[in-house]
Parts: sequence; C-alpha cells; structure tokens
Amino acid sequence: MHVKGMEPPAYDVRGIKGMALAFAVSVRGADHLTSGAYGTELVGRWWKFEGVDRTRGENKGFEIAFHENLMAVYDATGTCKFSRHMYFLEGFPPLVEAITGMNIGEAELMVIGERIMNIARAFNVREGFSRKDDTLPYRIMWEPIPEGVSKGLHVPPWELDRMLDEYYQARGWSRDGIPTKAKLMALDLPDIAEDIGAGI
Repeated sequence: MHVKGMEPPAYDVRGIKGMALAFAVSVRGADHLTSGAYGTELVGRWWKFEGVDRTRGENKGFEIAFHENLMAVYDATGTCKFSRHMYFLEGFPPLVEAITGMNIGEAELMVIGERIMNIARAFNVREGFSRKDDTLPYRIMWEPIPEGVSKGLHVPPWELDRMLDEYYQARGWSRDGIPTKAKLMALDLPDIAEDIGAGI
C-alpha cells in the first residue's frame, strides 16, 4: 500500500476521489499535505469552492491543481496549513510585504505556487517519473469499500485515467504528465523548459 514508495495517511481515498487523484500525482507519493484537499472533499466546500462531491471523479483536475498551487504558497511562506480554514489567499500579500517589503498580489502568489509545483514535477521527470508512476495501490482501484457511508466506492483504473487527463490538462502538461516547454516558459523557467519540457 503505497504511492511512489510513500504509505497513505489516515484517509481511505476510495471514497474521496479528489484526494485519490492528489495521492496519485503528488511528487512525494501518497501525501495529504501537498494538496490539502481532504478538507474541501470531506465537507464539500471551502473558501471559493462549493458543491464538491467527494464520491465522483469528474472535475477533480482543476480542483487538485489549484489546491496544490495554493498549498505551495503556504509552504513557501512557512504558514501552517492548519490555518487554511481561517487564513486564506487574501491574507498573504500583507504578510509577504511585512516580512520582505515586496508587494506581491494574490494572482502573482498563485503563479509562484504553480512555479514551485512545476519545478518539483520537473525534478521527478528528470529522475524518470511520468504518468506510469501517477497510480494508486491495487486495493484502492479494485476493492470497493465494504460498508459505511462510502460503501461500494473505489477508484477503478479508467476513472483514475480520466482524472489524470483532467489534471494534466489543468496543469498544461502533456498526456504523459510532463510539463510542456510552453508551460515552463510561461512560468519563466527557460532552463527547465529546455532540459525536460515536452513538446517542440
């Protein structure tokens, strides 16, 4: 039971489809903190997200990419992720300005988070990782939850494939999960674009 060598934390993601995708694509493996989306998934709403259905795999690509980018901002600023239910993106520009003197808006902070996630992915790509590694353990894909509020749920391979397609599209990556040259150049990462970027 692992993703990329890391064992899953407390969540049975057979019944939390967004977190299943988050586990599969996390650069560290089955890590709940890369996206922190379990709160949104379990409650069905958070900050600007409403009507999130944890039992369905549709529309998870953008959700998880956005959460990852935002959580990268939390990490970069040293902000505790437990504060994410009371301290939102709007609070970061004054925090950054107070500490650094730099005036960085919300949109630019999200680009910084996206840049961080692309650099992390590029590192893994350089080490040989691709779509084949964005997978889940057999039990999650083939054995439905036997009882309780999530009875019958699991993440079959076809559903994971569809979620991966959505996620890579939301990220601007290739179908193999490789950041494209165009995306990396747009993020002002020309050296990484030249070294590992997919496409022309």
